[in-house]
Amino acid sequence: MVNMLKSAFLFLVSALCFSICFTTVLQFALWLYGTGFSYTTTHRTLETDDIEKTIILHNLLLILVFVIQHSLMASDYCKHFFTMCKLDVLQRSIYVIATCAVLQVLMYYWLPLYTDHPVWAFDQRRNILWLILSLVHIIAWLMMFGVILVIDYGELIGVKQIYYFLTNSPPPMQMKSASNRRMFDNFRHPVLLGLLMVLWFVPVMTLDRLLLAIFLSLYTCLGHNLDTQDYEYLQSQLQQKEVHLRTQYSYWYE
Repeated sequence: MVNMLKSAFLFLVSALCFSICFTTVLQFALWLYGTGFSYTTTHRTLETDDIEKTIILHNLLLILVFVIQHSLMASDYCKHFFTMCKLDVLQRSIYVIATCAVLQVLMYYWLPLYTDHPVWAFDQRRNILWLILSLVHIIAWLMMFGVILVIDYGELIGVKQIYYFLTNSPPPMQMKSASNRRMFDNFRHPVLLGLLMVLWFVPVMTLDRLLLAIFLSLYTCLGHNLDTQDYEYLQSQLQQKEVHLRTQYSYWYE
């Protein structure tokens, strides 16, 4: 009976994690699109400078909360804590749920900073330019979605860990090679290029959007520690994939 309840609880956690992650990513994508493709000017007053400083500090605090949560819960200390509490199977799911919660807070409490002169703002009557930038956003999100599928979406959000635990299989990370584990330890975010495209390729760059773009770009870029050994591993994996696909192609068309 206890095992059945435990299995049901873990299943509910994995289902909750999947639904929350999917919903939050969709909302985040729409939110990023909205902040980069809309603009409203405001007239300056004597109190404008003080208000702008308050808004900047407010938004910086939100970014700081996200960075602290994202870094702290991904640290070895936090992972060791979950292991000590015998909750290591839920570590990734809890991490994803917490990240989604912080992102929801950031989106809900984020304050736009509209001024008479944004960093840049292309004329909305230039439909071709806006269309091109919209297509860039679509391509960037498709790239990120594709990368996530390639690196195993289930493991990324913690669902696979729970499934392996319920089927009495070893943790998925233990079944990976040492080179693979080393690469992911040095690789902060698998969707770096797509995220940078979404943050910077916008027709309207307001001050608050610039603040978000700078700090998220620095946070993701500075966390990468990939070296020659990781590059050689990726190159060897690509070559193996090419051989495998070539073999399959030959088999089907013989």
